[in-house]
Amino acid sequence: MAIVRLPVQLMKYASIPHDTVLQFEAESLSDLYDRLELAYPQLRGTLRDPSTKTRRAYIRIFAQREDLSDTDPNEMLSPELSTGAEIIHFVTAISGG
Repeated sequence: MAIVRLPVQLMKYASIPHDTVLQFEAESLSDLYDRLELAYPQLRGTLRDPSTKTRRAYIRIFAQREDLSDTDPNEMLSPELSTGAEIIHFVTAISGG
């Protein structure tokens, strides 16, 4: 099972208790998005555009010390990610001036 870590503000928005470990069966990032949105409907439209299914610009995805944000969402997850040996982190970008 893939293990996912969301930013605190998204966990609050989706009413997910702070100490919850999010685990999903997923073969790709696209599967992971689908499972997250199915389990927590409040997240629909926050991680990816609901019509085009593309990642929102201010959401970044990191795992195994790599930025996976621009990888093909239909690409298979590595065995380390799909089995939960490594955590997939969704991060909200911070901008300002």
